[in-house]
Amino acid sequence: MLRPEAATRRAVRAPRRRPALEHALFLVSLAVLLTGYRNLVQGLDWWLTTVLVAGLLAAVCVGVDAVAPRLAVPVALVVGVVVLGWVFVPETFVGVLPTPSTVTALGQLLSLSQVLVMEEAAPVAPALPIVLLLTTAFALLVLVAELLLRWRHGVLAVGVLLVHVYAAPALVAGITPELWQFLVPAALWLVLLRVRSGGASRGLAGVVPTIAVGGSALLVGVLLPPVMPDVTAVAKPFGEPPPEVFGRGINPMLQLGQNLRRNSEAVAATYTTSLDDPPYLKVAVLRDFSGSTWRPARSAVGDRFESSTSIDDEIAVETATTRVAIKELRSTMLPVTYPAIDVEGLEGAWGWNRVGQTVSSRSATTEKQVYTVTSLDRQPTAVQMRGLPSTDNPSFASYLDLPDDVPAGVVEAAREAVAEADARGASDYDVALALQEYLRSGDFTYSETAPVAEDYDGNGLEVLAKFFEERAGYCVHFSSAMAVMARILDIPSRVAVGYAPGRATSTTDDGEPVYEVTSDDLHAWPELYFEGVGWVGFEPTPGVGSTTAFEEPAAAPDDSPRDDADDPARQSPDAAQRPD
Repeated sequence: MLRPEAATRRAVRAPRRRPALEHALFLVSLAVLLTGYRNLVQGLDWWLTTVLVAGLLAAVCVGVDAVAPRLAVPVALVVGVVVLGWVFVPETFVGVLPTPSTVTALGQLLSLSQVLVMEEAAPVAPALPIVLLLTTAFALLVLVAELLLRWRHGVLAVGVLLVHVYAAPALVAGITPELWQFLVPAALWLVLLRVRSGGASRGLAGVVPTIAVGGSALLVGVLLPPVMPDVTAVAKPFGEPPPEVFGRGINPMLQLGQNLRRNSEAVAATYTTSLDDPPYLKVAVLRDFSGSTWRPARSAVGDRFESSTSIDDEIAVETATTRVAIKELRSTMLPVTYPAIDVEGLEGAWGWNRVGQTVSSRSATTEKQVYTVTSLDRQPTAVQMRGLPSTDNPSFASYLDLPDDVPAGVVEAAREAVAEADARGASDYDVALALQEYLRSGDFTYSETAPVAEDYDGNGLEVLAKFFEERAGYCVHFSSAMAVMARILDIPSRVAVGYAPGRATSTTDDGEPVYEVTSDDLHAWPELYFEGVGWVGFEPTPGVGSTTAFEEPAAAPDDSPRDDADDPARQSPDAAQRPD
């Protein structure tokens, strides 16, 4: 009875391990597979960082495994956290020792990496959060491999793990990897399989099955891809939004960056309008600002429908219609002009949102909808705007909310922007114009890539502080900056999300312009509240749309006698156009 049991125990005993060789083979396989991630991340510096950290953890596993195998993974995990902290957040160390702030800072970077993954289109710039995400993932793969290789058949599980690492960038970026990126790791896995099978001591009985199984797997791997459907047909591009560009439960502000940087332009809608100027099409309103991001407004006590209720009788108002035909937009949020008072022609159940006077649905989508929006065209003069009182209605308190820890750089920028206007005893309207001009001036440039490359993409306060230093960004940064600056200066503000006016591409049979908005026209802009007029949109983003400014009073004629000889503009038709 004892001999069969002993024999059974010998039969199930795992083969003798060679940790150093096993980890070396696995690490080289990872290094080769990691080159396929160049389709996701630009450059190669991140590759070296990732490989070095993974190699260090592999060495720790090998060293600890020689004296205390059960402690290999825990020790390597601790070493990994320390190394990641030293590489990515060294400012949190006290001398050579990490602190609790080290773990917190690493967590914040990883959290930011999720935002970048959501917003960016591949290949992304090698921003610090992205590099940390890759390095952490591949370091954990080393620890997983250490655990798997302790198992008798763990080398097979390691093979499955390598296949997933190989397939991941292809499925994300939609680009079929090069053949050598499969062949080299496959060959190394065969060597690993051979090592774990017992080597030459087992003779042909051990070698033949190993070569048969491994060789068959390699052959299938080489021959199958050419006859399989192209992986790009089922791939989901990195950062591509879900089918609903502005989906229910999704923060539209986080959608803008990714859609603006998508690889192809899609026509969202076409429209005609009776307005003198092509309008912005609003989709959502962001009111609640936590300091880290703007969030869609939730209905609260005191919220009211925004239409003609907030417009003084003295303000000139006309009714306008805009007919919209949706093309390649599928959303539960409807693009409308502001302030809309009626929408006709919609299919499905749609409802009004009190905040922002926007339209959305719980069951229908915008797909193939054709509808007509009736809206108000408010036409105050600049004099009327300057005569409006400041808003002190308690129901607008949420539009002034800011965290207590607003960075000094953001406050200084707000004060700097309005310094000249304040010196003249400016009205809220003049302050708004000053903020708009400050951000739209030549000191700031439009860039969709600079915020990613310099690690300040987003719309939180810390991001804005960096934005004012770098002075480059896109609509998310400019709209958020102006809205925050307005709140600092006690003017109620919020951020609208939707589409900029687009461009005229054709005309109707009656000669009416037909405008087209595309994914490149996705936009965010600030809205400021003025008592007696309501919410007014401004355009602080350079190169987009046109600035908001109402009609100024005509200049009084100068009746004093003039000497034409002293007036260069009267000497010749083009004299006034020539430089001095």
